Amino acid sequence: MKRVIALVCLVLLTSSMVFAEGQKDDTYPSKDIQFISAGNAGGGADALSRKICSIVQKDLGKDFYIVNKGGSSDANGPSMLMKAKPDGYTVGQLLYGSCVTAVWDEVLPGYDLNDLEIFGMVSAEADSFVAGTHSGITSFEDLIEKAKAAPNTITVADQGAGSRTYMIVRQVEEMYGVKFNNVAYNGSGAMREAILNKELAVGVNSLGDFSPIIDSGDAVGLVEFSPKTNGKYTSVPSCPDLGMPASMQSGSFFALAVPKGTPENIVNLLADSFKKAVDGDEFIDYCNSIGVTPVSMDRAEVNVYIKDIQDRAFSALQELKEKGLI
Repeated sequence: MKRVIALVCLVLLTSSMVFAEGQKDDTYPSKDIQFISAGNAGGGADALSRKICSIVQKDLGKDFYIVNKGGSSDANGPSMLMKAKPDGYTVGQLLYGSCVTAVWDEVLPGYDLNDLEIFGMVSAEADSFVAGTHSGITSFEDLIEKAKAAPNTITVADQGAGSRTYMIVRQVEEMYGVKFNNVAYNGSGAMREAILNKELAVGVNSLGDFSPIIDSGDAVGLVEFSPKTNGKYTSVPSCPDLGMPASMQSGSFFALAVPKGTPENIVNLLADSFKKAVDGDEFIDYCNSIGVTPVSMDRAEVNVYIKDIQDRAFSALQELKEKGLI
């Protein structure tokens, strides 16, 4: 009799565990989800975060609320994500700086990407040179000609020593034998404002980041460091158009992550929902309207992609270090 009672209890316990697990799947998410953007409010990374989350929340049935944590080479946001509870209610954005510059420079104590589960990709964006119309610079060739005639006078903004945009500016200077008046700005939003205020001649980031001032006629794209012509800004030359080697191609990306230890079923649900959104017409149309390339990847693909980016970037940074440029 005791054996029968024990067996019944075991069956009931197993059934309750299965039910609880099924209930867990059915009820997530049961509240709104925090999304940590690694970019500052008003910048391109922020705009993309808000758009993709606005689509995903329709699928999940709960709202996302955006928290902007820019700065520290795009490490502040991921650092906050690393410390969050791994329950699926905090998702975050990783940018190029988050995965390369912040790691190389060791900008924050305890910053370790191994504390995150990277599960997807949203977009990839080539860098570009964009000139304010107030500068009188009308093309890349015009920029180089003016820079040769008046070294150290044309203000060109990157995102600080060792950043991706810093490296492409150095490459242009070296390849074309010019020297700009280099200044650093914390993101594309600040660069756009400086161009509009006529404080900056040329900003360096993606065409998508500068789309508001390009579309308004306050700026013009000079070059996009990509292998092919931009889908929206077809008049902006790419690397092949200007005879640049493939080594001049440069750009950022927007990847997705949650804290390490987030339940696997939740990670899979988020990965599927974000991928569906990235591949959907609403997001594709939005990206095309601002000159950004939507890119969806699964968990394995995005981790291989980021590792490859890191390997190439760390090699280039080491070379700059040996030359005394950083």
